[in-house]
Amino acid sequence: MRSSVTLPDDLAAEIERTATALKESQATILRLAIRAGLPVIAERAPRPYDPHLYDGWTDERTELEAASAKVDVSAEERG
Repeated sequence: MRSSVTLPDDLAAEIERTATALKESQATILRLAIRAGLPVIAERAPRPYDPHLYDGWTDERTELEAASAKVDVSAEERG
């Protein structure tokens, strides 16, 4: 995958300094930085709620949750 990214001058200079110090190309430094930092960024992403991941969740509980979602509360309150 080829991609083009515009970087701020200070970040570009830091990449150049790091590439020179490590005797690597700037592309290699960018790949290494992305690989090192991407898991950190991915951890920030919200995860969908999945009740089955929690201990103690049973099929009976799944059925109860589905049934309670169908209850018309306003009809119950009227008696």
